[in-house]
Amino acid sequence: MTLIEPQVLHRDDRYTVWHAGVVHGPAGTIILNLEIDSPEERRFRDDPAWQSGGAPPIEAYIQLPGMAGPVAGSFSLRRERFSFHFQERFLPVGSEQLPGARLHIKIHPLDLHLIIDL
Repeated sequence: MTLIEPQVLHRDDRYTVWHAGVVHGPAGTIILNLEIDSPEERRFRDDPAWQSGGAPPIEAYIQLPGMAGPVAGSFSLRRERFSFHFQERFLPVGSEQLPGARLHIKIHPLDLHLIIDL
């Protein structure tokens, strides 16, 4: 089931941040596919802010109403010449827990904290 349709989340002269939809799978897993595009070739491969030697440049979590801590998951990163791909697979969440849930996306190199109501 698609929770959120694809949308552009941020755009400026250097970057476009968008997601390809937020999906809630049959086993309760929530999947986020986030893309960051830049017209500048090799920005993501050459700029140290986008490297993954230390803390990841992007983090995402889901805050459920009434839960003390966030729902985390596992992520993967892929750098291309003009884009940066981030995918997060969150731990299973029941449909009954989703009303009022919020997806937080922090993109550290852009100093962005985006919040999406699920």
